[in-house]
Amino acid sequence: MAIQCTGIQLAGGIRHEHIAHLRWTQDNTNNAGICTRAQMVVLIERGGTAYVRDAYGNAAFLRVRSGEDGLRYVQAQLDGAWSESLLALPHF
Repeated sequence: MAIQCTGIQLAGGIRHEHIAHLRWTQDNTNNAGICTRAQMVVLIERGGTAYVRDAYGNAAFLRVRSGEDGLRYVQAQLDGAWSESLLALPHF
């Protein structure tokens, strides 16, 4: 079952690599929670589905990326293009 990311918490900067925590809700359930960036990376790498909706209601799915320093993080992708939708979510 997919989860929708609904908020982020940044630490030490303003880029995707600085997302420390993500708030989420699970589709078709009342389950909700907060996970770390590392937990979200593992979820996606194990075949889980996570997405964010942009201002137009389009679903952009989270994919795992690696920075130059090897840090793994998530970023939304819509129609094959990297999106800033995740950074546009409310901060908590």
